[in-house]
Amino acid sequence: MTRALLLVNRGARRGAEALDDALRHLRELDFDLIEESSAHPDTLPELIRKHCHEIDRVIVGGGDG
Repeated sequence: MTRALLLVNRGARRGAEALDDALRHLRELDFDLIEESSAHPDTLPELIRKHCHEIDRVIVGGGDG
């Protein structure tokens, strides 16, 4: 099982649109997910540091650009 931090901007125009499908696919691929949401890119490094000892990967999604 791969432990991953999933960072999603749920407030983005399309950020939450396909999130349920993405979560289902990632879990089918045996990812153990920690989910965090942030609309501010400046907070991403802090969130990664917060979870760095619990995860193997970081997945970022849900941006507008």
